[in-house]
Amino acid sequence: MRTAYLSTAYLSLPTDLRVISVSPLAREVLVRLAEDKDGTLQQTLGDVLVHEIKQSNIEAFSLPLPANKHIALLAEDLRANPASKKTMTEWANELGLSERNLIRRVRGETGMTFREFRRQTRIIVAIERLIDGQPVTSVALDVGFETPSAFINAFRLVTGKTPRQFTNSS
Repeated sequence: MRTAYLSTAYLSLPTDLRVISVSPLAREVLVRLAEDKDGTLQQTLGDVLVHEIKQSNIEAFSLPLPANKHIALLAEDLRANPASKKTMTEWANELGLSERNLIRRVRGETGMTFREFRRQTRIIVAIERLIDGQPVTSVALDVGFETPSAFINAFRLVTGKTPRQFTNSS
């Protein structure tokens, strides 16, 4: 897995967090950018990378970044503390919203239910940790799943693969 942080000069890129299919060209551009110590190729390779990103397929496990300040706070906290056991009612109280309003806003901002959004966030965080080489069992517990099997089932539901299959294909 490679992570690329692009300047705000590339305004035409989407602003939400996305997991994309990486083309062979994009993969090689990322490698070359990492090797370009003096920065002489950054602009040229950056332009190629942006083109490839725009042409790439968005994987089913992207995570929308909400514009609404309340839901953005929720999203930030879920990402920072994926194992949090706060209920929707506790979240609504903390954000100064009714539970019903929280449900509507989460759906409107993310296209998901609160439960789906929490699961999706946990899986995204888990992917990062799995790719860093952390064991499945510790990742499962660290991101808030009660058991490794519950984690594997949720992971398969979101990605279509088990954690092991996913990390072996990355």
